Amino acid sequence: MNIPTYVITMIGEGLSENLAQECIESAKKFGIQAKIFPATWGKDIDKHFVEQDLKIYKKGQKKKDINPGLKGCLLSHYRLWKKCIESQEPMMIFEHDNIVLRDIPQKLLNTFEDVLHLDFASRQVTDYEDFTETYNGDDVKQWCPQIPRLSGHELYNKTHIKGSHAYIIKPLGAIKMVDWVWNVGALSPDLAMNSTAIDLRYTLTSFCRINPRYWMESKKRSKNSFCRPKRWRVDG
Repeated sequence: MNIPTYVITMIGEGLSENLAQECIESAKKFGIQAKIFPATWGKDIDKHFVEQDLKIYKKGQKKKDINPGLKGCLLSHYRLWKKCIESQEPMMIFEHDNIVLRDIPQKLLNTFEDVLHLDFASRQVTDYEDFTETYNGDDVKQWCPQIPRLSGHELYNKTHIKGSHAYIIKPLGAIKMVDWVWNVGALSPDLAMNSTAIDLRYTLTSFCRINPRYWMESKKRSKNSFCRPKRWRVDG
């Protein structure tokens, strides 16, 4: 697929940079020219929220879900959504722990209006490893949040597509995401995607997957996780 592609990376954090490079190399095998996008992280994250005029959506959230790591992750995606709006062209967004598994057909751009998730299988199937090895065609399905009133952690557990490590977003979708976060409040990116305001679709084939090395290394060095609060620093 030939569209702008970015890998959110914690610059200066060895594991994140190494994983991002693996993501870039995996994408290159299928003709995708992915670029590093510096994550927003750091002790000054609250200042950045003030600058963006953002608030945290707290209803239904647990304390651990609104730490600086979550804020940094959300703001990194948020900055890319705004970049997508400015460019007025579709964008593919990867997190550092993503791996591209197979060619992502250009025709997928015609199958959705807002957001297309490229690894719906993540935490949705019994055997993730086996599923990601299987090619299930290029079909796309629409994701319909079951209960719009559910929010935060409750929504995450019951109804939604988990993970924001690999997706394509169009300018219209980016506008909706930015408006929703600005009006409703900041959640993790995948929770925001599952709001009723977004036309979220997913591929039946996992075109991407989470790098298994991330899970192994993050258990040993959990400070590298996007969800850990003390490792974020400011990068623009």
